[in-house]
Amino acid sequence: MRGLSDKKSALNPTKRDLGHTSLIQYSERRYINMNLYKQKPATLTPTEASEVSIEGAGYAFSIPDTFQDIIQGVFFAERDHSEALEALKENETVQFSGTWYKRTQAGTVRGQKKVFLVKLEKIVNVSQGVRVNFLVDSEV
Repeated sequence: MRGLSDKKSALNPTKRDLGHTSLIQYSERRYINMNLYKQKPATLTPTEASEVSIEGAGYAFSIPDTFQDIIQGVFFAERDHSEALEALKENETVQFSGTWYKRTQAGTVRGQKKVFLVKLEKIVNVSQGVRVNFLVDSEV
């Protein structure tokens, strides 16, 4: 009977069963785990030189995983930039320059200025303006 219950928990994981490896599955389903860190000035710059970069506030953060950290983030801009952000979402990758927060093994959080190539996942109108969720493809 033990083997049956193991199969059942593997097919229908509960909150208790979800570990770090499950974060990869959720990120593939386009769910984003948004930690609340202090917003710092940031920019989204298209890879094509013809378009203008967008100034705003935001951050990237790491989620520890078994093999490598998953880095995702959030960016806020004024409502005036919503059409430009929608156009940027069509691009393969966009350059994000801003603060990257990472939790150390001691449990403290450190912020560093970094530049990443990111894929814009979701654009939502919020009270502050426009929020963009993104996943990091690589570091520049």
